[in-house]
Amino acid sequence: MSEEKNAVLLFGPPGNGKSTVADKMRSMTGVDALMVGRILRNEAGSGSIRGEKIKPHMRMGRLAPTPMLMESVISLLKEDWLILD
Repeated sequence: MSEEKNAVLLFGPPGNGKSTVADKMRSMTGVDALMVGRILRNEAGSGSIRGEKIKPHMRMGRLAPTPMLMESVISLLKEDWLILD
């Protein structure tokens, strides 16, 4: 039998403060956070080909296309696995 875990999901448009809230919650609880916006910002700043494709979407305040998002998240998860369903 598996142990039940709780999860908090923060939803909202780009730039509305989800990462700020997640950082505050993380500092208060010590719980790790997977922040997709931060993942995409790091990718965009990395100089990678994928990051260069993400930049125009971020500049325009649009959501990154799902395939780009998934590539970035999967790349990170390969380093330290976590799956959210």
